[in-house]
Amino acid sequence: MDEELTQKQKKYEDDPFDRNLKNEMFVTESKRRMITNEVTVEDIVRERSINLFKNKCRIFRIPPDFREFISKQ
Repeated sequence: MDEELTQKQKKYEDDPFDRNLKNEMFVTESKRRMITNEVTVEDIVRERSINLFKNKCRIFRIPPDFREFISKQ
């Protein structure tokens, strides 16, 4: 998606009055932001869920390979 946006930016530099291109760039950038926000929310939910689980189920031990999965970003 970044490559697509970079290409559109180059085209926009050539023709700054192209409204269609400007709208496409806006849509692409909006999609990128939405995806970034979703990933951030997923990370927060994953972290809070595992912390809650740890607090409620203290006897249970988390396997090391699962810890690696949890810490992925």
